[in-house]
Amino acid sequence: DGNQLDACGVCGGDDASCAGCTDDTASNYDPSAIVDDGSCEFNTCIGDLNDDLLVSVADILLMLGTFGCLENCEDDLSSDGTVGVEDLLILLSYFSQDCE
Repeated sequence: DGNQLDACGVCGGDDASCAGCTDDTASNYDPSAIVDDGSCEFNTCIGDLNDDLLVSVADILLMLGTFGCLENCEDDLSSDGTVGVEDLLILLSYFSQDCE
């Protein structure tokens, strides 16, 4: 019905403007999402940022490239919204882990 507000407050909307992953443990968590759209992805190998099934120097370099990110940070391992020292320490705690 075009006269009804969706969960995002849009008249006649389809919840798309506020849909996303609402699970804060997912690697693609969206803190602005109100409606879970089923898109959550879970990294089963913590620290494997390049998805090569190994936590290595390549992953450290990727993280250092985003170090200091303040929002929508893909390499945020601590789920605090930023990429900083805590994330680097988490990655280092899994260093050389084989994810196969």
